[in-house]
Amino acid sequence: LAKYYREEFEAVYIDEFQDINEMQNKIFSAISRENNRFMVGDIKQSIYGFRNAKPEIFKNMKSSFPDISLAENSPFASVFMSKNFRCDRGIVDFVNSVFDSAFELTKESIAYTADDRLVFGKISEGEEPPVRQVEIQLFSKKNVLLNTPCEKHGQASPISVALKIKKLLDGETLNSGKPIKKSDIAILMRKDNGRIEVYGEALRAVGISASYQKKSKLLHTPEIRLMLCLLNTLDNPRRDIYLAGLMLSPVFDFTPDEMLAVKNSEVEGCLWDEVRKYSEEHRDNEKLSSFVKTVTKYRSFVECMKTDALIARLYNDFHIPSLAKSQSGKENLLLLLNSAKSFESSSYSGLHSFINSINTLLLHGKDIESENEETDEDAVKI
Repeated sequence: LAKYYREEFEAVYIDEFQDINEMQNKIFSAISRENNRFMVGDIKQSIYGFRNAKPEIFKNMKSSFPDISLAENSPFASVFMSKNFRCDRGIVDFVNSVFDSAFELTKESIAYTADDRLVFGKISEGEEPPVRQVEIQLFSKKNVLLNTPCEKHGQASPISVALKIKKLLDGETLNSGKPIKKSDIAILMRKDNGRIEVYGEALRAVGISASYQKKSKLLHTPEIRLMLCLLNTLDNPRRDIYLAGLMLSPVFDFTPDEMLAVKNSEVEGCLWDEVRKYSEEHRDNEKLSSFVKTVTKYRSFVECMKTDALIARLYNDFHIPSLAKSQSGKENLLLLLNSAKSFESSSYSGLHSFINSINTLLLHGKDIESENEETDEDAVKI
C-alpha cells in the first residue's frame, strides 16, 4: 500500500512538522520518495508532547539537512524562513528576547541558535510607525481586595484587563491611524475554570458589552455520550437507557417506530432481552439480527483487551471520529482515549472499572479533566 501511494503522490507536504510523533514520521517516510517531501515547522511551537509529539525528529532533520545554498550534491536541503511578515516590530523583538533567554541553557536539545531569531519583515507603507513595546502585567493572587465580580477568584486581572480595553476603545489608534475597534481586541486564556464569565462581568462593569459561550462538559458532549452508550452496552447490555441510546444513534440508526415494535412484543424484562427475543422470532429482520450479533461479538473482546485498545478499535470499526461534527468533537474523543490509557496504567483496569469511574463522575456532577491545560484555549468576545 505504501509503495502504491509513493508513486501516486506527486508531492507530500507536511505542516506543523515539529508536532509529529514517531509513527506519523514512519508513515510519511513510507509514502514519500527521496525528492518529493516538503516539511514546515518551528521547534519553538512544539506543544503536543501529551500526544507523543517528538520535536527531536524535527531537530535532527534540521541539524542534518544542509542549507539549500550548500546542498548541490545532497538529496536533502533546508530553507530557513526567518522573516516574519505578520507581526509588528515590537512583537518580533519581544519574542526574540523571550526565546533567547528561555533556550539559553537548552541549545543542544532544542538546537536553537542565533540564526533561529525572527527577522522583522512586515511591509509598511511609508515610514515605519513608532515601535510599540509589549506590555506585561503580573498580578498576585494574594492581598487582592476588589469590590467586583472578580473578587471571588482572588485576582485583579479581570477588572484591570477590562479597564485597559476601555482605554484602548476610548481613543487609542492602530499603527494605521484608524481607531481601535472591538474586533481588534481578543482575550485569550489557557482554561476556562469559570473565568470566562468573570471576565465578561468585568467588561460589562466598565460599560463594554461582551458575550461568551460556556463550554459543554466533556461527558455531556454528543460524541462522548455516544461512546458512553456503546461502552456501557458492551459492559452490561441490560442497562436500558444506554442500549436504547446506542440503537437510536447514527451508528445503528434504529427509528423510533422500529424501537416501538420491539417494545410492543410480549417479552417481559429488560430491553436487551426483548431485542434478542424479537430478533429470534423475526429472523427476516436483518437489521436487528446484525445489531445483536455485533453487540455479542464486541462483548467478547471486553475480557481480552485493554480499555484504551478497545476504544481505539471501536473508533476505527464504527468510524466514530467521522461522526463528530467539529474538530473539538474529535479532540474530545482523543481525550476519552487518553483518559482510558491513563486508567489502564493505574492500579485499576478493565472496561467495567473504567465505566464505573465514569458513571461515578457523572453521579457527582464532575467531568474528565484535560491533561493539556495549556492548549485548552478559550476566549471572550467583546
